[in-house]
Amino acid sequence: MPGLSVIYQNNLDKNLTAQTINDLKHEPYYRIETLSDSSEMTAVFSGYDAYPRRTISVNDGIIFIEGLIYNKSENNIEESLKIIAEAFKNKHDYHTPIKEFMDTADGDYIIFVFDEISHQFLIFNDRWGRLPAYYYHDAHMFAFSRELKFILPFIREIAISRYTIAEFLLFEFPLGEETLVSDIKRMMPAQLLRVELPDTEIKVDINHLFPLDFSDNPVKRKECLDKCHDLFLESLRNRVNKLKELGYHLTADLSGGFDTRALLGGMQKVGAEVDLYTEHLATGDESQFAEQAAAVFGKKVNRIAVTHDFNLDEMRRVLYLTDCGVNGWTALPCYKDEIERLRQSPPESVRFCGLYGCEYMHRNPPRPGFYHSLTDMLQAGYFVGLGSVSLVGKLFNKTEQELYEHLNSYFTSSYPEKTVRRQVRHRHFEYELKLVTAGEDRGRIHIWSVSPFWSKDMYEFTSTNVPEHYKGRDFYLDFVKRIDKRLLATPIFSSHIIKNSRFNFIYERTLNRLRDLALRTGYSIRWFQKFLTAAQNRRLNRQHQGEREEMVKTVSTIYQKVSKLRFSGEEAILRFASTADNMHYYRLVTLLLYFLELEKRFGKKAKVI
Repeated sequence: MPGLSVIYQNNLDKNLTAQTINDLKHEPYYRIETLSDSSEMTAVFSGYDAYPRRTISVNDGIIFIEGLIYNKSENNIEESLKIIAEAFKNKHDYHTPIKEFMDTADGDYIIFVFDEISHQFLIFNDRWGRLPAYYYHDAHMFAFSRELKFILPFIREIAISRYTIAEFLLFEFPLGEETLVSDIKRMMPAQLLRVELPDTEIKVDINHLFPLDFSDNPVKRKECLDKCHDLFLESLRNRVNKLKELGYHLTADLSGGFDTRALLGGMQKVGAEVDLYTEHLATGDESQFAEQAAAVFGKKVNRIAVTHDFNLDEMRRVLYLTDCGVNGWTALPCYKDEIERLRQSPPESVRFCGLYGCEYMHRNPPRPGFYHSLTDMLQAGYFVGLGSVSLVGKLFNKTEQELYEHLNSYFTSSYPEKTVRRQVRHRHFEYELKLVTAGEDRGRIHIWSVSPFWSKDMYEFTSTNVPEHYKGRDFYLDFVKRIDKRLLATPIFSSHIIKNSRFNFIYERTLNRLRDLALRTGYSIRWFQKFLTAAQNRRLNRQHQGEREEMVKTVSTIYQKVSKLRFSGEEAILRFASTADNMHYYRLVTLLLYFLELEKRFGKKAKVI
């Protein structure tokens, strides 16, 4: 990913540093900008010309801004950051102005404040951690980068925990601040890192200025709809105005789904001139639905159509490029779509995306009755699928109970919320933070993406003020109608709901309630849970028998090439590949291909722990 990278080490190996920085040139049009370079530290930006960033010179130092802040003028941003830099340099209170900045700045950003005299520096991000970033530190080294792979050459060993592998197979991301590589941490939302060299050992102070805590402050339905509408348009207006001021060309996604439908209406309402693009996705062609929706407003849509062949070598390359943030089945075709999107877009373009904007309905997901903890819900198949914990446990000779204890330990120690309902909300935020934004960040390899649903204030409001009983498509459709009724004049992809059909909403909710009853029964009665799991496996084998045999052969071929990073016996791996659903199967393939690439590059120091 484009962005900031910093390496700070006693006796820094400059040849290794130069080679690692050169590897950040992922495309021919990428460039490297050196921010600071000395015998013990190098800080650079890597990326393309249109990627947003800014460097501000201060007395004996610099301030580097990666990303954009949409609701403040450039002068206001500079003044605020200079106050922070001055306080940091003079050893005054800099936490307070940073916290005030985070609390008022709406955007997607990482900020680097460097004092050239003391060689101390600060790194902090935005309120919701919109730009994934990673860091490592010990007594003699600190490394930070938007790319996990930048850090790998500098650490002594690449150790991968079996529990982390299990988490990825279950959720498609490691939990908390952990990454697939032990000791490399993910920068969490509203986090501040201070790095200094007081004597001979590097000192790193880590602060969470706005700890995550999803509390309740519900409002009435009409007020809620009005507020969502106003915050969404405010977010759009701020982003459109800032990007136009900076000279960017505006483009926007338009699929057949929910979120970009709201984006289309919002763009019309704020008067933005924007080019619309729709893609023939690997999951299905939604272009017909997008074109019908655009025609209501007299707009044309540019179509992106790319051949989606699944070449394992290409998939492995893209997985390493994207730090294994998204499963390979998604990563490779979307990467190809994004290259074609770049080719068709005018220079200096940005991309407005829905980014699962309708997910805000699920930021207050209801806690199903009967369950008293997140672990109870996992046992009934919520979040991971029925029977998945048992299936993953067999890969590591772990019982279900051992895995549940591991997961429960994480939830109870890391989630400050005291009720299951709030913890469900927190878990959904973690899903969005890790999995959803990973897909968005992959797109930034080529074009800067803009997601108005993720504005600081709108996300905070929908996370805490939308009552859980509003969850559902009817609330979303009322929100869309509040923007423009014409948005519901044409069909929505994979939905029978047209013009806010109450019948379909009630029908789908009834089916969900019946499903939940079955899951509760499966949780309560062990034999019934086994029956449901077996029925699921039989259906899978009947529907995809020939295809599944080829899929198992693929896993066998890949795993035979893995040596240092083998985490289970081959028989257990093939059993998993033959019985897991497609989602978990592709997570397994993703890990194996990623591990192959790690071995190819760092084989001597790669191991499973």
